[in-house]
Amino acid sequence: MQRFAEAEVDCTAALAIDPVNAKALARRGAARRGAATSLSQLEDAIQDFQSATRSDPANKDYATELETTRKMLQDQRTLKLAKLPADQSHYPVPPKQFPTDAQPTSAAATSTT
Repeated sequence: MQRFAEAEVDCTAALAIDPVNAKALARRGAARRGAATSLSQLEDAIQDFQSATRSDPANKDYATELETTRKMLQDQRTLKLAKLPADQSHYPVPPKQFPTDAQPTSAAATSTT
């Protein structure tokens, strides 16, 4: 069983004591990535992996996790954009339809300047 929320809470508690603890940053990043249901959660995971990499630049696993998470974020953004044209449910109202044979208004028709 994966308990991402508990892991994130535990790592956040450890980071309250030692804000540059690379292992806690990386584990919190992994927990956030594992539980991600939005792009912002993946962005938070990326920030954690970036901080872990800065805290321990010798650990190549952190850099690998950072790149993996960046790719996940890019893939999710691509999927989200691919769905936009077909799925217009995010619009509060249907787009306004303009008549194709609309006549100019009288003010616009009389203006010659």
